[in-house]
Amino acid sequence: MVHWDPTKEHRYFLLGLLGVWGFADGVWQSQTNSLISAVFADRYESAFGCCRVWQGISGLIVFLLSSVLCMIHKVAFIASACSLTIACLIVLEIVVRRRKARASAETNSAVEIQVNA
Repeated sequence: MVHWDPTKEHRYFLLGLLGVWGFADGVWQSQTNSLISAVFADRYESAFGCCRVWQGISGLIVFLLSSVLCMIHKVAFIASACSLTIACLIVLEIVVRRRKARASAETNSAVEIQVNA
């Protein structure tokens, strides 16, 4: 995308690219919302509020830096931010699964204690 200069002949490709981008963004937002609601079930409203605040702050940062940085630096920054986000999401998914497994094991042991008593 850094080296591509779209022309009139590329308009259908550009429209297709925008459609894929919109679809991917919709999937990303759905996954983010479901992850937030699963992790912060007891503080649902404040978690979504905090998420929207940070989305606004990141938009402000991108807007402020758009005239200062070259395109290659912006692409590198976004790629590194996406990589960091994916790594953090993987760690969060592992933590959530371990908590669920631990809670399930505790519930099963409590049921076994009650049955044996």
